[in-house]
Amino acid sequence: MAVKKGDFIELEYSGLLEDGTEFDKSQKPMVICLGEQHMLSGLEKSLEGKEVGHSYEIKLSPEEGFGKRDSRLIRLIPLGKFIRENINPMPGLEVSIDGVLAVVKSVNGGRVLVDMNHPLAGKNLRYKIRINRIVTDDSEKVRAIIAIRTGIEDVNVSIDGSKCRVSTKNEIPEDIAEKLKDEIKRHTKISEVEFETASKAKDGK
Repeated sequence: MAVKKGDFIELEYSGLLEDGTEFDKSQKPMVICLGEQHMLSGLEKSLEGKEVGHSYEIKLSPEEGFGKRDSRLIRLIPLGKFIRENINPMPGLEVSIDGVLAVVKSVNGGRVLVDMNHPLAGKNLRYKIRINRIVTDDSEKVRAIIAIRTGIEDVNVSIDGSKCRVSTKNEIPEDIAEKLKDEIKRHTKISEVEFETASKAKDGK
C-alpha cells in the first residue's frame, strides 16, 4: 500500500552526511503525518507514494534539507554583549542570539564572530527510512501530534465518541494547546479536545 499526503505513518530512520557520518537516528519507531512538516518537508514529499513495509534511501539537496548557507547569518557581535550576560564566548560554543541558536566561530579584538546558519545548512543529506505501517487509530494520532510538537511522550489519551481528553504530567501552555487542538481536529474524527495535567486530574481539580 502506498502512502500519501495526510497519512499518519510509523517509520524508523537514520540521517547521514555524504561521507556516511550519522547525524540523527530514531531511537524507536515514530509516527508522523505526511505534509504537516513533522520532519523535513523535502523528506516528507519524497516519502509520498512509497510502499508500506519497504525500506528506502532518500537523498536530499541542501535546498530540500536545511537550506543553503547564508552569509548574512554570519555576524559580528560586540564582546560586551556576552560579558553583560555572563557568557564567556569561545570557538564552538552554542549561544542564543535574538532567540536564534548560533555557534561562536572566533573572538578577536573585542568582537565575536557567530554563525547563525543551521549546522547542516549547505549539506547534501541521505536518509535511510523504513515505513512500518499506516496509523489509523485516533488515539495514536493524538499522541503523535503532541510528541512531535511538544516533545512530550508520556501522554494519556481518552476518547469518548468525538470527545478527547488528554492528560500530561506537565501543563501545556494555552497558546500551544490551542494549536494542538486545531491540528488534532483536522486529522481525526475528534471535534472536542480537553487538556489536563495528571496531578490536577488525580486531585479532582
